[in-house]
Amino acid sequence: MFALTSATLLLAVLGWTFWFLVSAPPTVPIRMRLDDDPAPGSPWRIVIIPLAMTLVYGVLGHAERVGVVNSPSPEGYTPEEARRIAAGLRLLCMGLFVVIPLAMVAGGHWSWGEAGRNMLICMAFSVSGLLSVRVLPRRR
Repeated sequence: MFALTSATLLLAVLGWTFWFLVSAPPTVPIRMRLDDDPAPGSPWRIVIIPLAMTLVYGVLGHAERVGVVNSPSPEGYTPEEARRIAAGLRLLCMGLFVVIPLAMVAGGHWSWGEAGRNMLICMAFSVSGLLSVRVLPRRR
């Protein structure tokens, strides 16, 4: 179930980013630092965060499967502890994956309500797409 949820979120954020790029005018106000006011610039700046978060998400997913976490702990971790740590970090990454892009664009081109509504629409489409793939009969 966690894999379905994480894949849904990944597809939703990437779809939302694509939707933002398609619907945005040539110059949009985007926050690059979340404590600054939005500054006008290219809408392609929003692509940096989902790509970086996808890389981090993939690395944490691999660490969870393998059961190895690179950390400065001198005693090391058992594979079960490493899987639990990687799963927690992956969950944190999923939360940041949604919050940071929304915070970058909210208050500029889109209001918070519009940005959140568009993200929920993308999540609904990705959930329906993944569930429709899951219910398809499998060939044996």
